[in-house]
Parts: sequence; structure tokens; C-alpha cells
Amino acid sequence: MTAQPLVTVFMAMYNGEKYVSDAVVSILNQSYPNFELLIIDDGSTDNSLSIIEAISDPRIRILKNESNCGLYKTRNRGIEEARGTYFAILDCDDIAYPERLSAPLTFLEQHADYVACFGKADFINGEGRMISTQNMFSGDHEWLSVLVFFLNPFINSTLVIRTDTLRKYKYREGYEPAEDYDLIQRIITDNKVIILDKNIIKYRLHQQNVSSTQAEKGKSGHKKVIRELLGRFELQNPESNIEMHYALYCKVLTNKGYNLNEIERWLLLLILQNKDRQVYPDRLFIRAVRVEWAKLIYNNKSLRNIGLFIKSPLFHARGMFHFSYLVLRGIGHRFSRFKY
Repeated sequence: MTAQPLVTVFMAMYNGEKYVSDAVVSILNQSYPNFELLIIDDGSTDNSLSIIEAISDPRIRILKNESNCGLYKTRNRGIEEARGTYFAILDCDDIAYPERLSAPLTFLEQHADYVACFGKADFINGEGRMISTQNMFSGDHEWLSVLVFFLNPFINSTLVIRTDTLRKYKYREGYEPAEDYDLIQRIITDNKVIILDKNIIKYRLHQQNVSSTQAEKGKSGHKKVIRELLGRFELQNPESNIEMHYALYCKVLTNKGYNLNEIERWLLLLILQNKDRQVYPDRLFIRAVRVEWAKLIYNNKSLRNIGLFIKSPLFHARGMFHFSYLVLRGIGHRFSRFKY
């Protein structure tokens, strides 16, 4: 094992026998060599452990939880066990491109004022076939700090962060499986973060991963994050506001109990409240609100909703032409194909 690795690549593993070998090999094939690969097995009941134990490489360090502790506890253990100055994550079902480490590390080494650097991803299915590519989210700290109010634009498997910063914040109990969202919204409030315009991993979408199997439980975790974000605005009726903002977060109003008129009023209220409280820079916040409004209309499009879109004060603004064209044409592209 490298005596003093610059970066710890952390991989939490639970019943990952189908994909973990590809994930591990993709890290071992990195263009940047000075790392340790720390794998913590969280009580797997399949052949995951024997698969990685059969891979002989001095950079691999394997630890085992005595029982199944869950992801956030396993990650927190990994943070404490890390030997690197930097901490990177790769989920055991994802695949890293060769520049997965070198691109974020180069940025952070050259920009001491930033604590974390993310990249972008290509999305693959369970068989490894390409589904789509992430073209939407990239940008500097100021813009990302506003976006976090509306969504989580970060992919955890692309993260490189200074280990001392991560030890300060850690993952919190009770936010699963939105613990990533909770972590980054706390970090970005007081620290500079960036998403590089470079795809550095293949992110696997399949029925067994956390984002699919814990979708229902995730509602509670996401609403806890939203509660904290809205707390900065000092609004009345906090519980109803949380439900409203969660409907906006989901971008689909079906079965959410809200209509577009209510969401429009909510967004206009947020603009006014932000102007009064100065939670975020006005220009960027208004820009983000308008984009979220256009995305919501697109996901719920009908002739009536397009009419509402055109009449809304949120439509008549500089910077809306790209999204107006998209909604009015009703073309079959997903918003993930377009940059903010």
C-alpha cells in the first residue's frame, strides 16, 4: 500500500457482487497513481467480499463492519479511516474513467480556496449500455449554491473533497437516502465548491441501487433538507411550504396535491422573500426560479399549462427564450440534455 497517499478513494460495499469488480478495476486503472482504495464491506451476504479479496493490489485496503450498519454510518467510518489529504467516492456499481481522480485533484491543488470538486457523468443501465450523458450541471460556486436550493445537482461518485473539511461536516443520521444532499447543502453554505465540465464516471441506473429501492423513504430525507433550506427565508406556514417545495423538487405535480398556479405563486413569493432577506444573489436566484418554472411546465405540459406559462410574469424575462422554445415546441428531449 502507498505509505502516504494523497487521496483516499472510498467504496462502501453491500451485496455488490455483480458490479464491484468493474468498479475496483476502474480505480486501479487511474491515470493518477498516488491513492489508496479503501473498501468497507457493510455485512454483504453474497460473494462481494471474496471477489475483492481475490484482487491483488497493495493500494487496496479492506475493512468490514461487524453488521449491516447502513450507508451513512459506513461512509462516516470511511472518513475517519481515510489516510489521504483528499477523499473521493466511487459507489461499488459505478465505473470511473481514467481521469476520475486527476481532473478534480488538479483543480483543487491549483485552487486552495475551493474545498470540493465534482465532475459530470455518463448514465448506463444495469448491462452497461449508455442511456444518456449529463450535460446540464456545471458551474462555479456562486451559481451552484443557488441551485442547491431547488435540487441536488451533484453526483457523489464524482466527488473529491479535502478530508479535513469532510471530517468537520460528516453525514447525519435521519436523512437517508438524501444524506448526500444534506451534506452538500451544509458544505456549500460556507465553502466554495465547483462542478467541472468533464464527464469522469459512468453512473449506473438499475433496480438494485439506492436511488431506486429507497425512493419512498427518500421523501422524508429530502423534506428534512428542504425544511432547513426554507428556514433561511423565515416564511410562515413552514410545513405547507415544505410540501409545496417538495412538489417543485419532484417537477411532477401528479398526486402531489398542487397545481401550477399555486407553484407559480410560491415561486413569486420566494423571489420577493429573497429580495428582502438576501439569502441568495438576486440575479442568480431569479434565474434559477425561472428555469425551475420552465422545467415544471415542460414536465406537466398541456395546452392550458402552456398558456399559463406564456402569461406568467416568470415568462417575460431575459434569459427565458431557450426554455420558452423548448416548452412551446414540446420536443421530446429531456431537460438533462440542456445546460443552465
